[in-house]
Formats: sequence, C-alpha cells, structure tokens
Amino acid sequence: MERRPWCWYCGESDFYDEKSLIQHQKEMHFQCPHCKKKCNMACELAVHAKKHHNKIFDK
Repeated sequence: MERRPWCWYCGESDFYDEKSLIQHQKEMHFQCPHCKKKCNMACELAVHAKKHHNKIFDK
C-alpha cells in the first residue's frame, strides 16, 4: 500500500504528493491571523508576528 503525505499540524492525509502538502501547510498553518501574510515555515511566521505586530504565538 502506497503511503501518502500527511499534515502533522491537522492530521489531514488527502495529498497526492509532497508539493500539495506543502501548499496546504502554507495556506492553512503558516498564515498570519493579523494581516494574512503567508510564511513558508512556522518560525518565519513567529518572527513576522513579533516584528510587525509585537505578538508572540503560544504553542
């Protein structure tokens, strides 16, 4: 049985390949709730929030 990529943030596993998983993560999990900026990684989002909104995201 072929294993499909899955998102460890939300558990969703309906992705055909790694590219579609990464797109999902950018759109759903690494988007600033204050200005809707999208980041490639969670650490980039945290830096953005601190720098531009003076906010720290809780875990």
